[in-house]
This record gives sequence, C-alpha cells and structure tokens, in this order.
Amino acid sequence: MKPFPAASRLPLPGIDVWRVATAALSTAGADWHRDLLDDEERSRSARLRRPEDRLRFEGGRASLQVLLGHYLGSGNGRTAIAADSSGKLHLMPAGRTLTFNSSHSGDWILHAFANGVSVGIDVEKLDSRIERGLDDYLVALAPEERVALDQCPPARRSFQFVRSWVRKEAYLKALGNGLQRSPELVSIGAAADGRVRLLYDRNVPEAAGPWNFVDLAIDDRHLGCLAYPGPAQSVRSCDEAAWRRVRGTWAARSGE
Repeated sequence: MKPFPAASRLPLPGIDVWRVATAALSTAGADWHRDLLDDEERSRSARLRRPEDRLRFEGGRASLQVLLGHYLGSGNGRTAIAADSSGKLHLMPAGRTLTFNSSHSGDWILHAFANGVSVGIDVEKLDSRIERGLDDYLVALAPEERVALDQCPPARRSFQFVRSWVRKEAYLKALGNGLQRSPELVSIGAAADGRVRLLYDRNVPEAAGPWNFVDLAIDDRHLGCLAYPGPAQSVRSCDEAAWRRVRGTWAARSGE
C-alpha cells in the first residue's frame, strides 16, 4: 500500500485506510472521545458491559468524527451521520460522495474512506476462543473455503479461518445490505491468476463482478481486509503517526 500523504482532502484519488490503536485513545485524554458521541451513541455504549468494549465503540465513533472533519473541512464540530436499514453508516443528508466504513476488534480500530466508491473494512483479533470453537464457525464458509482450511497445517487453521472471514465480512459490509445475506453462499479465494477475488455470491449472482480485496498488515495478533468493487484503486495506509497529526489538529481547534 502507498504511504499516507501530508494532507488529504476530497476528492480522494483512491482509498485511505486508517489505523487507530485503542491504547492511544485512553492515554490521549480521559474523556475526549465521549465528548464526540451523540445521545444514541452514549446510550448504546452504556449498554456494553465490558470497559474494553465501551472504549472500542466510543473510540471508533469519536475517531470517525475526527476523520470526517478532516476530509470535509468541518473543523471540530460533529458531522451528521445515520445508519441505513442494514446498519451501515453514511453521511447526512444522503447523496454526498464521501464513503466510509469502520471496524474494531482487540487493540485496533480501522476506518476506510473513499470518494464515490462503496468500501467495506474488517479487522479481527486472533483469539484462542476461535481456535477452540473453530468447528462451530465453519458454517459461515463456502465449500471451497472449507477445502482451503482443511489443507492448512493444524497450527494455521485458525489463522486461515480468520483470514477468510475478514475478507468475507469486508465484502458483505461494502455491499451495504450484505450482513443480511447468507455468508456460506459467498466464496472468496485465489483465482487462476493467483489474486484474491470474489469467486461467487449465490445470494445475488450478478454481484460476482470485479471486486478487490486488500489484505491489511496490522500486527501479529490481528488480521484485516479492505474490499471494494470496480477498477483497482490506489490504497494509502494512514498509520498511527498520521492519526496523531489529524487528532492533534482537531484538539488544537477545539481548545483541548
């Protein structure tokens, strides 16, 4: 992936992928991320039992607001967003061209931003619970994906499952209504040219057009994927240093 440029504003040439460490959220200021939540988000956070789950949710929504302000030039105010019937967030009012998607798991929050391209992103932590309960998760895989999993050495099976799952989840999220579909009817894997492609989606056969999957290097305990349709785009990796710059600009504007 290409490095993050010094500044990025609409119109975006390509796709930006941001990584935000949850550890940085708790050290950057005790309550800054809560101040950016609306009433519905605060209520949703309060229903989460574990502190780490609340931090990921609050940090995900707050960092999204900071980055939306960065792209839209809206300063430190809150950008209006809403969820559609499938739960995917979008800008309000509808019809604006900036698209985005977010995911969080374990130690990381990921955001993807594009201009006029539907994007989906997913991150999952490699967890011992997945390894112990792997057989229970196999129902989400297509037959070809199960074959690929069976061909893996035992020590790599949970890694291969999570790799398959983040690709599938990113694709379903990019569709917008994808999470309402049956994941076992979607097959993503290596095509004849060796590239990762959508092999088929039997929920909606016409969806099997050109799709792009970018496996994201995060760390040795987390796997991620970006998915989007259409022609290949340049993808920029916006790392923690880039996030700190943008967040620092936001903090200066807000008088934090």
